[in-house]
Amino acid sequence: MLKVILKGIVLTTLWSCASTALSSVLHTIGMAHAEDNTLLYIEHHQYLEDGTHIARYFNPELTLRLEKRLSYPGLPQHPDIQQMNLLSTESISIRTTADELEMVSSLPDRTRRYRLALAPDVIIDAGFDAYIQANWSTFLPDEERQFRLAVAGKPDFINVTLKKMPSDVSVARFSIEPTNWVARLIVKGITLTYDDERRLQVYEGPPGLSLAPSKPRRVAVDFRHYRHHEQLDLPLPNWLEKSPDPIQHLARIHSKR
Repeated sequence: MLKVILKGIVLTTLWSCASTALSSVLHTIGMAHAEDNTLLYIEHHQYLEDGTHIARYFNPELTLRLEKRLSYPGLPQHPDIQQMNLLSTESISIRTTADELEMVSSLPDRTRRYRLALAPDVIIDAGFDAYIQANWSTFLPDEERQFRLAVAGKPDFINVTLKKMPSDVSVARFSIEPTNWVARLIVKGITLTYDDERRLQVYEGPPGLSLAPSKPRRVAVDFRHYRHHEQLDLPLPNWLEKSPDPIQHLARIHSKR
């Protein structure tokens, strides 16, 4: 159960810097590779002027597999979410109030509804990135912060630890792991690496649910960031060319530590 919950974190990473867009849309492309450098899936994130975040996940042939829309009516770590998995046909919605989140998971043959208490120490789905962006200047090296994670489609919290890791001044690295040490023996954590402009460079961790048919234990997702004058249904072809080797990319990052 913990492995399934933690894997749900990967389904998207959020960049609050989208609010700085003027007359263009910020597009972020993520190329997810297995350890043997096989391309597993492609992420396309779009950040609109009104704060909406649209995330689409494609297989290597650019067939849409999952779509998610996020908005931020309250704290940055508390997004409202509308998610549709085109493989399982499951739809999930999360709506927040000042003190509660309501989660609805729907399949053709059943609907499940959950309500969980909402507090500042709760992070919803992949809200870690938005939290890190909003609190960037307050993190100290090796500082640990405790959170309760709510994953789309799951009725219970999981206790996790967010830590700023030692790194070169040109990058910033954060780890996310289950707080329980026994759980850490079973489920490997997530590492997020940012550049000096606070842009996510690399995700290391479990693959997105239903997105990697070979089900590798870990993937490396390299992210690249673009400006374009409009929303798009598909990434532009030139954005997908000359994908960097994530293993070499990670080696360069780790060598700076």
